[in-house]
Amino acid sequence: DYLVEQIEELKRRLLERNREYESLRRRERRLHNDVFERDERVQQMTLTLTDMEAALQDR
Repeated sequence: DYLVEQIEELKRRLLERNREYESLRRRERRLHNDVFERDERVQQMTLTLTDMEAALQDR
């Protein structure tokens, strides 16, 4: 039956699209986490540098 075939095809494409979307979402989340971690590290280094500068000025 033609309609049934059409519906099956649409379902298949929809599933495919959802999978692509999910993998994009996962990649985006990973990138987001990487950036967040990098920001944290930069923050730590900035603190360390500030501490060092303060220590040098205290001498």
